[in-house]
Amino acid sequence: MKGGYHVQPETLLEQLTNAVGPSGREDRAAQIIVDFFTTGEGQSWITELHRDRLGNIMLRKKGGGANPPRLMLAAHLDEIGLIVSAIEDGFLRFSPIGGIDQRVLLGQEVIVHSREDLPGIIGAKPPHLQQPDERKKAVKLEEMTIDLGLSPERVAALVQVGDTITIKRDCCALKNNVYAGKAMDDRA
Repeated sequence: MKGGYHVQPETLLEQLTNAVGPSGREDRAAQIIVDFFTTGEGQSWITELHRDRLGNIMLRKKGGGANPPRLMLAAHLDEIGLIVSAIEDGFLRFSPIGGIDQRVLLGQEVIVHSREDLPGIIGAKPPHLQQPDERKKAVKLEEMTIDLGLSPERVAALVQVGDTITIKRDCCALKNNVYAGKAMDDRA
């Protein structure tokens, strides 16, 4: 292991799943893979690493012998996210990137990836301002906004329509070596 470091599988899992990587912006997650296989203990696991212009990573381990077996593992690095669709008086409207369950969005902490990473929270019209019939219905995605806690002028200076948004969710250890977090279907 030349110049590398030893990493526990749990640590690598946490690094991969905590990395930001909505569709089209997988560069941070991809860099963790590249670093692991070029400077970490993963160096000894591969014989070639190639990245194409689209950011795809291809790893290869050459087999020995005259007719070595072939095996392909394929995975994607992106994660479900959101995209800013409008800015209204300092609040952000958004659309989903990927299949997201809108029922779990209300109250979620998010990070808006704009000129800088900005923390925010998904909210909607509060119950005390709703009509009685509104309180009985689930809040629709188009009724939700993201509050960054900034003035409308500051939001306009920092955020643009098309900026990506991710749910702020770190990997956590549960009991019995079970882990929970975002992007596990993609990167684990």
